[in-house]
Parts: sequence; structure tokens; C-alpha cells
Amino acid sequence: MKKASENIWNLANILTILRIALIPIYVAAYIKGYQYAAFIVFLAASLTDLLDGRIARKYNWVTNLGKLMDPIADKLMCLAVLISLTASRKVHCIPVILVIVKELLMLIGGSYLLSRGIVVQSQIIGKAAQWLLITALCLCFFHDFFTIWVLPLDVILLWIAVIMALLALIFYAIDASKAARDRRSIQ
Repeated sequence: MKKASENIWNLANILTILRIALIPIYVAAYIKGYQYAAFIVFLAASLTDLLDGRIARKYNWVTNLGKLMDPIADKLMCLAVLISLTASRKVHCIPVILVIVKELLMLIGGSYLLSRGIVVQSQIIGKAAQWLLITALCLCFFHDFFTIWVLPLDVILLWIAVIMALLALIFYAIDASKAARDRRSIQ
């Protein structure tokens, strides 16, 4: 029996593709010095992230393309923002390096597992870390305001987000290891 093909051209996937298309617009605005315009682009992209998953689940438009592209779009946009804010000295490079290393490990690990037919679902800690990172990045656009504080709120929130992201990586690795063991015991 032939499997029905997915309709990938639904509103949820279009929002994900739009988020990817907003990355060069964000970068161009930031490089040209339009930091608040870049902030608005980032905020709009973040809101599409909030919407696409809800729309996909509500209308049963969850597709393999969406499952693949949604986290990639999130990560690429956040990395673009992290790198641009680091270049303008609003964010220290260490959290950026940690996030990049974490994302590379997730990419390598996810690719390896996928090649073995193992899919590990995202967890609430990973989603919370992502939204905390987005919130911290939004605050980082206003870093100059927070520099008068003894402990700037944007920096504190960014470090909490990075720590949560690293914890999410650990939980992901534990789940991946369990899924691999379960798969071996079935075979």
C-alpha cells in the first residue's frame, strides 16, 4: 500500500520558511546599523516560531519537513543574533561558543541517530531553554540600559539560558542512549 504524500505547503511550514528568509534581512539590518529594525525582525521571527507549531498541531499539519526545518530555523536565527550581538560587544563570546558547540553536538548526534533510524523527541527543557534564550537575546538589544545594574539582567538571563541549553543536551544524550539501547534489545 502506497503511503499518502504529505502536503508540505501549509501555513505552519510557510511560517518556518519565512523565519529562515528573515535571517539575511536581520543580518543586513544589523550590519547597516539599524539595530532596532533588526530587533523587530528577530521578534517577528520568534513569533512565527510560536505560531507555526501551534498551527501545525491544531490543524494536523505536522510534517516531516516541519519537524526538520523548525528547529533548524530557530537555531540559525538565534545563532545569527548571538554572533551579531557578540560582534557589537553586547554579548560576551563565551556563551556564544558554548551555544555553537552545543548545537554542533546536537547536529552530529541527531544525524548519527537518524542514520540508525532513531528519533529522539524534543523535551520541555530544550523548549524552555530556547525561549529563555530568545528572551535573553531580546534583552541584549538593550544591553546599554542594563549596564548600570550591578548584575545586568540580560547577561544573567543569557547565562541561565546557556546553562539550560547545556542541561537539555545532557537530557537529550541520556534519551538518545536509552533509545539506542532499546533499539538494540529489540533487534
